[in-house]
Amino acid sequence: MFAKEDCCYNTYRRILHDIKGTGIYCDYSDVLAESRKKYFVLRHDIEFSIDRAYSLSHIESEEGINSSYFVQITNNAYNAFSEKNIKMLQDMQKRGHHIGLHYHRGNVEGIDALKADIIFQSKILSQMAGLIIDRFSFHRPLREHLAANIQIDGLINTYSHQFFVLTDDPNSDIDVKYIADSNHQWKYGLASKEYFSQYDRIQLLVHPLSWSENGAGHVENFQDIVKEKHDEFVHTVEGEWKIFDQLRGRL
Repeated sequence: MFAKEDCCYNTYRRILHDIKGTGIYCDYSDVLAESRKKYFVLRHDIEFSIDRAYSLSHIESEEGINSSYFVQITNNAYNAFSEKNIKMLQDMQKRGHHIGLHYHRGNVEGIDALKADIIFQSKILSQMAGLIIDRFSFHRPLREHLAANIQIDGLINTYSHQFFVLTDDPNSDIDVKYIADSNHQWKYGLASKEYFSQYDRIQLLVHPLSWSENGAGHVENFQDIVKEKHDEFVHTVEGEWKIFDQLRGRL
């Protein structure tokens, strides 16, 4: 599990420097358009907080990196279509970051139905938030969905075979090295200069929920997220309810 220093913004800046140092960092679209043999792509799945994603995007902008942020529209933790969140997502895209759909399949069954639903949700996200949506990532994909190598015109699948290799042994010699910070720890590899140098094709998934100014351990990090959500809700109530003074200091 991450210690505080492992997931603070200064550590993330170091990781960004190491990514740029590979000399192969690019966008998913560049890999496809130019048939690149070597590449490093970076993405963020937004699970609990668009605010944290927004903060991370500013660090990347300061370090000269544009990456991809994937948003759910069926998430109980945030409303992608609130005025505040739309403004943040639009600003991220204006600064050069890419916004995509973080697709949660719910009860959808079958590949054709899945593809239709991804297209439907992508259009909703684009129209409601006023964004260009040209990519998607799965939330907790089933093995059969990864194996299907789903292709949709106009939408990049970050789990397509160009960017992800389905294997039971992530340490084996595979065409694309996939690294993720799932469960507040590095999975399938490490985010370091030495580790990056071993591979020609890398996809790195960083969840904004794990990263903050000073960093935090696993439990403390979620305590901080709950506090952030509590403060956001209280602020919302204060702005909407005329008799909020009766509750001030009691929530």
